[in-house]
Amino acid sequence: MPQAIQRVWDSEMRAIRRLNRGGLLRARVYQRSIRARVRTVPKRTPEEPLAQWVELGTRLLRVESHGPRTLSLRFDRGELQVVLEDHGIALEFGGAAPLSEEAEILDETDPWWTVVGQPLRGATSLVDTDQRRTALELQFRPDGENPKIVILEPRGPRLRARALPKSQWDGAQ
Repeated sequence: MPQAIQRVWDSEMRAIRRLNRGGLLRARVYQRSIRARVRTVPKRTPEEPLAQWVELGTRLLRVESHGPRTLSLRFDRGELQVVLEDHGIALEFGGAAPLSEEAEILDETDPWWTVVGQPLRGATSLVDTDQRRTALELQFRPDGENPKIVILEPRGPRLRARALPKSQWDGAQ
């Protein structure tokens, strides 16, 4: 068990022991809720469908929004659509489709203006215990050239994009 999870588990077990003085049933119910929380810690996995693009250093050319739930990332080797579904994020791949008239171009908005034209150097997903993708993490620029991590994640009914330097990313450890 990772150290951070072990610390949470230990503190929760101490709380259970305190509750146990008040009644065994309450403690068992509380213990089940803790186990459920510990099991839902997301796991970081490489995004296999993007592995070839990462290996080739595919460059990001354009970013478009098709409403609050869909984002299109146009690379020099194809298009990646990130779609927010009810229980996570889905990825759809396609060729170079023509620009959509109703799409909003996000090239000059934050965080995209910092990575447009840069090569894709890493792609991982956070996956929960039910194998649902809860976030997509894309690294732009090589490690020695101030790499940026763009994280696409659900925030309520919207798909949110945020960027941070790789040195501040919790997956860099």
